[in-house]
Amino acid sequence: YLIWYGDILVWYSICGSLIYFFRKLSPLKLFIIGLILVAFGSAISFGAGWSMPYWPPSEIEKLKNEHWAPPPEAMAAEIRAYQGCWLAQMPHRVKVAFALHSLGIWFLGLWRVGGLMLIGMALFKWEVFSARRSLAFYVAMVLLGFGIGLPMIWSGIRYDFAHDWDVRYSLFFGGQFNYWGSLFVSSAWIGLVMLICKSSSLVALTKPFAAAGRMAFTCYLLETLIATTLFYGHGFGLFAQVDRLGQQFITLSICLFLPLFSSLWLSRFQYGPFEWLWRSLTYWRSQPFLRPTLSSAPSSNALSP
Repeated sequence: YLIWYGDILVWYSICGSLIYFFRKLSPLKLFIIGLILVAFGSAISFGAGWSMPYWPPSEIEKLKNEHWAPPPEAMAAEIRAYQGCWLAQMPHRVKVAFALHSLGIWFLGLWRVGGLMLIGMALFKWEVFSARRSLAFYVAMVLLGFGIGLPMIWSGIRYDFAHDWDVRYSLFFGGQFNYWGSLFVSSAWIGLVMLICKSSSLVALTKPFAAAGRMAFTCYLLETLIATTLFYGHGFGLFAQVDRLGQQFITLSICLFLPLFSSLWLSRFQYGPFEWLWRSLTYWRSQPFLRPTLSSAPSSNALSP
């Protein structure tokens, strides 16, 4: 609400609080329940699409204007808001954030996010994330993930263009290609990372990303702070001023910056700044922050008084 309405950490906290109670289930049960939840989210989308011809025309028009193809005057008002000061942004940001947290989480968030958390718990228990499975296992993840997922996503793009990006077909039906295809592509990336971890010659590449993983909370918030400073009016005001190529360049720059920043930070400090704050609040006392230097470490020959 204060920085960016699209911050998914709210969904993560809500879903994480619920799926916590499933943590002691067997990996197979976690995987099946997670898959059912993900499928239920897909079924909701299909159901909404199939029922759309029976909606009141006013509701269809509202969906188009507010969530799919806003009229020029609405787009102009949003651009003015986010190119303005922080207070000028608040009415639009609060409205969209509340919609995501009240309706969006029931339509998509709870089922997909919660379901994938359960699937992730299953994969963790199966030791998929520890690079302990066979080489053939991870190679299969990469080949099947990219081999199935990328054509599926490409088919969805073609489907959307074939239906001229109509709100019913693209939002409720066309989106399903990416909804499921992205899961295969994600598994391929997991397999690829695990193959790198299993390779003695490539494992050094993982160190900057491991540092970013230790500072995941800080890195996530930094992404938001960097991007909103670049685009919003309280910063450089580039909202609606950067083309697609420029956006890709900014995205890549942030993705390269965060692992390098994390490595440098953790060479001096034990935790990221937000991780340190979170730990201190959790234990209700200030946690050690600076990384001890060799000179400040106690000598092994020191005698106790």
